[in-house]
Amino acid sequence: MKNRLFIAGISVRTAKFIEKKTSEQYLKCQKFDHDIKSCKNQAVCQLCAGNHLTRLHICKTCEVREQICIHTVIKCSNCSGNHTANSKECQIVVAALAAKKQNINSESNSSSSSSFSSISSSAFVIDS
Repeated sequence: MKNRLFIAGISVRTAKFIEKKTSEQYLKCQKFDHDIKSCKNQAVCQLCAGNHLTRLHICKTCEVREQICIHTVIKCSNCSGNHTANSKECQIVVAALAAKKQNINSESNSSSSSSFSSISSSAFVIDS
């Protein structure tokens, strides 16, 4: 009876829970593939890679806030390139978007092969 659970007298299969990392960019640190709830990384500006949140970005010359101005030296915090940290010019962003697309495709393929069976009005089990 390994990997089985009895619910209301019905035997159901169980599986080990595997936490998935998000492939979305976290706006605090501009990084990918980590749990944003427990992120301990330092805040990084998406525009200039400075040690501040993007919403706190202020141009020292013209005092424009939260956006790029003619004085902003744009720098990617992920690859140090001359683009913002969320730019599609960044190879790290492109790779993360490709990984996300691949994960979505593999999840949709695996979920289409699963069947859902109802145990009761309040519980459902996935049988693969």
